[in-house]
Amino acid sequence: MGYLVINALVGWVTLGADRKGVPSAKWINHLSTSPIPGRSASTRLTAFLYSGVPERHFWLTAVIGGPVPASAFAGGPALLIILR
Repeated sequence: MGYLVINALVGWVTLGADRKGVPSAKWINHLSTSPIPGRSASTRLTAFLYSGVPERHFWLTAVIGGPVPASAFAGGPALLIILR
C-alpha cells in the first residue's frame, strides 16, 4: 500500500508541476527513487510464486528470477514512452 501511495504522490505532484509549466520540486525527485528496492523485492516474490506453478515448465527453473524483474523494469518505461 505504501508503494501505491508513494507512486500516486509522485505522479500527482509531477503532473501538477508540468501542468503549471514549472519544474518539479527536488524532494519529489528523491522520493521517486525510493520505491525501487520495494519494486525489486515484489518482483522477486512474484517470480518465487510463479515457480510453484507446475503447469509451466520454464517457471520451475531458477532462471525465472531474472526475466520477471527485467520485464517489470522495462514495462514501466515502455508504457511511459508509448503514452508520451
